[in-house]
Amino acid sequence: LWPDKAPDVAFDVLAELCSSGVPAQLVVVGAGPMEMPLRRRARREQLPVGFVGHVGDRMQLSHMLACADVVVSPGRRETFGLGILEAMACGTPAVVSTHGASSELLRPGAGYAAGSPQGMAMAVRRLVTDRRAHADARVCARRRAEEFSWTPTIAALSRLRSELTGAP
Repeated sequence: LWPDKAPDVAFDVLAELCSSGVPAQLVVVGAGPMEMPLRRRARREQLPVGFVGHVGDRMQLSHMLACADVVVSPGRRETFGLGILEAMACGTPAVVSTHGASSELLRPGAGYAAGSPQGMAMAVRRLVTDRRAHADARVCARRRAEEFSWTPTIAALSRLRSELTGAP
């Protein structure tokens, strides 16, 4: 829960969803310096938010990600989006910021990118109100994540190292 990840924007998205009648709930996974201000905001605005803190157990985290309807990642300075990719690997579609590199992880059907909390709320609403579209998005998200396996990644890094250093 660091400023660079813009967790407060996820709260804006939740507030937008709730005010439009969508029965949404936000589960916040992680910890950081913004936790207490976000807890206070959730209480003050009576937002349906659950804080679970840091989850170090991989199986527990993957189960939580797989059970989520959507993962919202509003960070505007994301350089890759490993958390988004992990969610997609669990079959969970993502709604991300159009800023930063997160939107590059998405392919049609795997989620949406939007530039504002209102746009992100609209994307979440689109994903959760159409059961067929949501089921298709789960499949697309998983397929997209499978494109990022370690074998080609290590091979590409090795090729790059060889090109830069001349080493085999």
